[in-house]
Amino acid sequence: MVIDNVFMQDVYYNYLVFNIYKRVYMGKIKELFPEYYDKNDEYFEKLWETSIFVFDTSVLLDIYSYSENFVGEIIKIIKNLSGRVWLPYQVMLEYQDNRIKTINALNDSFKQIEKVLIEGENKIADVLRHSFSVHPTMDINEIIGELKNYFDKIKEKLEKGAKNVPNYLEKDRIREEIENLFEDKIGEPHTSEEIMRINELGKKRYEQKIPPGFRDKYFNDLIIWLEIIKKAKETEKDIIFVTNDLKEDWWSKEKDNKIKGPCIKLMREFRIESGKEFYMYRLEVFYKRAAKYFKEKYNEEFTEEIIKSRSLQDNIEILKREQEALNAANNWDALKNKVMSQQKAINVSADWDALAEVVKRQREVFNASINWDGLAEVVKRQEKIFKKPKEKNEGKSEKKDNN
Repeated sequence: MVIDNVFMQDVYYNYLVFNIYKRVYMGKIKELFPEYYDKNDEYFEKLWETSIFVFDTSVLLDIYSYSENFVGEIIKIIKNLSGRVWLPYQVMLEYQDNRIKTINALNDSFKQIEKVLIEGENKIADVLRHSFSVHPTMDINEIIGELKNYFDKIKEKLEKGAKNVPNYLEKDRIREEIENLFEDKIGEPHTSEEIMRINELGKKRYEQKIPPGFRDKYFNDLIIWLEIIKKAKETEKDIIFVTNDLKEDWWSKEKDNKIKGPCIKLMREFRIESGKEFYMYRLEVFYKRAAKYFKEKYNEEFTEEIIKSRSLQDNIEILKREQEALNAANNWDALKNKVMSQQKAINVSADWDALAEVVKRQREVFNASINWDGLAEVVKRQEKIFKKPKEKNEGKSEKKDNN
């Protein structure tokens, strides 16, 4: 296009310069910081078409806690992804190291629950007998009998559930499927020198709280992370990482702890180091996306199963920790001995009314929640009760000494 007018030439020139500036510099902000902007459907459609799908150890191990129907659905999805699946060497190593432990924990979970039920039943019955043994309108023995029947029904359900769990120690079909799915799709092992270098790097990253792994004692997550980046570089492919690890060094979270998306620092590091895209899914979100991508029926019950399984595992861990704390304290006998030693130490006339009140409150806290912190709080209150007589006695001794 030819423009004869000099003024118009200047206007047109300025117009071109402005548009070039706008496209190159103003538009470049989103290109420089894409991880800070929401992704649209087009982005995810392209990502699912081109990415390599990488699975975390947590996913492989958690499969053991799902129903056979859902296990079949997960395996079907991975098969449909065909040649686009891959495992870091560290993931398969952790899977092999923890497989037996995971299966045993699944089998032991029934025993753990039954143990808690038995302890709960005995403690409730004990409180009822000691606190309400004589009552004008209630038959305590009848109530205890009904309580026993209720607990027995729950135990029967537990026994049935335990019988229905596949014997993975005898024949592990899940392991066989994993081996078939990921044959020739696993990363190379690190040399001892490489592991030492990663550990040194991990210490520096840990101090600076650089994800992933700053929430862990060891640097296994960092090893996995570096393997994934290396894979993206070698293949020049984007990566979708599927994990059940919900720690904040993997995810960006809202104030209410709700997951917003992958950790922005991870997405940024991955893009800078490899020049490729990185995204993450929890297993339940991955399953929903996969059903949409393959145009398969989405079963919401499977999503609920993942969430319930995760909650059960968390609760079992809590129970284990609380049980360990109680065992360390030698349970009720140790607490009772502490009460008696305190009574002897203050060397005053026994205030058994105060002691009875302490024990009553102690039992209430103990049966309300098997929680060592609660017991510790009781002991503190107990010490305060016996502190006053001790102080009075010490006051008398001081007067005698002065005289």
